[in-house]
Amino acid sequence: MDSVFNVIPNNFFNPLSSNSNYKINSVLLQFIYEQYDNEISYRIKRSILRDEMAYFISNNFDFFVSDSETAAKSYQDMASDYLRKFASKDVAWIEEEFDDSTFEKYIVITEQGILLAELLTRLEKPERDELSSYMYNIYNTLLNQEQWNGDPYVGALKNIYKNAKALSKSLKKMSTYIRKTIEKLMKEISYESLTENIIAYCDGDFIKEYARLTKPQNNIHIYRGRIINMLEEIQNDEEIYELMVIGCVNEEDIEEWEAQEKIELMFDVIKKFLKEDYLKIIADIKHKLNLYITMALGRLRYLKNH
Repeated sequence: MDSVFNVIPNNFFNPLSSNSNYKINSVLLQFIYEQYDNEISYRIKRSILRDEMAYFISNNFDFFVSDSETAAKSYQDMASDYLRKFASKDVAWIEEEFDDSTFEKYIVITEQGILLAELLTRLEKPERDELSSYMYNIYNTLLNQEQWNGDPYVGALKNIYKNAKALSKSLKKMSTYIRKTIEKLMKEISYESLTENIIAYCDGDFIKEYARLTKPQNNIHIYRGRIINMLEEIQNDEEIYELMVIGCVNEEDIEEWEAQEKIELMFDVIKKFLKEDYLKIIADIKHKLNLYITMALGRLRYLKNH
């Protein structure tokens, strides 16, 4: 059975466990990741990265120093210790490379290290998706057939499937976020705190995104019908369908019959979402928005009278 633990080192998550300095390790991994922003690749001189880490540690001394032994070390030694720990084979957040031409050591952040750093950043500061952009991407992909004529599986179907799944997930998250807002609302015990909650709600990202989804001037509902029609056209086009099967076989490295089943399933999932699930999720979001307003007004009246 496939498992993430078959592709990552044994102690990959250990630096984030409760019996280690997990807060320090997570902060430093994110710091290391950020140092590559101005580089042309995820490769940087070890000496430069060590010095940047040392400076960062010196500016946050109380956070990093937990015992007298650590306090006795220089900032550069502390930075080097962390680099060695993260580069160990059992952790492998980063790797050390030696450049034979310059005789200098470089630090390369591994693919798994990048993914972990990005996950930690998203957990700390979740990003709000531009929900309407997913539908526009699907529509524009289908509209510009000349861009994917040679490979309709990768250029069209796979891209459309990815955007449809992303929109579905984002709408579900949006719905969940509203539910949590309503739950928080019921815990407000003062008129002032409730007012702040309502203001935050009105200024929130999800309310703006919902407006983008439903305003008449940019209502993406108008794209759904066109998208469904265009999907059915390419699905029923024998030449395009044949190219899709060939593209799927090559891209996914599977047999022709498996490719045909996969393609049919992808079409079914996309059309079911656009025809049924999308409307159900939007209706659920609308219901929760109305519920929030009703509960907010009721809570305001209660707090005003007590």
